[in-house]
Amino acid sequence: MSKSINVNAQMYNSVVWGSGDPKTGLLVLYSPEVSSAIEEAFQGKQHLYNIPEFNARVIFDGDNHYQSSSTGGYRHVFREELSEGQASIERYMEFDEKAKAWYIMPPPVESESKKTHIVFAIDTSGSMATDDLYTKVYTEGCQRFLMEQKTLPHDVRFSALTFSNGVNTVYNNIDLKTTEIMDIQDTFKEIQPGGCTAYYDAVMKAIEMTDAVYESGDEVIICSMTDGFDNSSRCSPMELALKIKSRKSMGWNIIMIGTTDIDVDAMSASNGIGRGASIGVSNTTQGVRTAFRSLGRAVADVRSGVSQGVVFTDAERQESALAPSPPS
Repeated sequence: MSKSINVNAQMYNSVVWGSGDPKTGLLVLYSPEVSSAIEEAFQGKQHLYNIPEFNARVIFDGDNHYQSSSTGGYRHVFREELSEGQASIERYMEFDEKAKAWYIMPPPVESESKKTHIVFAIDTSGSMATDDLYTKVYTEGCQRFLMEQKTLPHDVRFSALTFSNGVNTVYNNIDLKTTEIMDIQDTFKEIQPGGCTAYYDAVMKAIEMTDAVYESGDEVIICSMTDGFDNSSRCSPMELALKIKSRKSMGWNIIMIGTTDIDVDAMSASNGIGRGASIGVSNTTQGVRTAFRSLGRAVADVRSGVSQGVVFTDAERQESALAPSPPS
């Protein structure tokens, strides 16, 4: 919904910085002094501006700025160049049911030229060779999920990364509709698992690749799959969490599939993805198949307007992990 706030243009010298309150959904303006200091840092091409009185910092991230605090607080930040006689500022706010918070969002855009960006980030560390887990993942991901995506009514672009000690770009923004799924599957088949796990670096790279081709109104589905905790990234968990939260506030869907021998809920919570968009999977053909079937269902719900974001059900998590049914 649209929210507005009154502004005294004479106090702000033509540029105003403000934020969306995640608890109330209201717009809040920084004081003229703080706003001027933020603008000075922004014009100086600094990466961030610290606000000591708030124990927080404003991070400049392309056109998508945000404020984070040492306690993990997060809110979207906006910059407004005031026109002559302007007396109010308006932004579009949406409430995220999973996060229980308000975020500034771009106004809904309906366009025939809209694209869907699908990005895979698949673990190819040495442990993924156990019981051919890597083979199960790319086979089910290609034959089930990607095949379904080819039927979408508009442009569908596909990118893929694999990661072990480092990150390997497999595909970058190819046209999925004109690409044979078996060709994609054969490309994955040539990659042999080995090495450590640079999970944070891989997801960050997936976001950066999507940033380069994303246009307002596009749909984004970034899906990572791993069977272990990160042990070789240069990117920190905090850096990744802030980036993920920033992109989720733009309506992106960032998803985690993790094996049941790691704490998927804790890992997805710490990196900003959240439990709703994460699912644990057993190292079995049926477990992996269920996870990608559930992913297809969740994405279909988003595309049809049934859901505002990818959310796995408890029943899907249970079946994917092959957990016993609860007593009736």
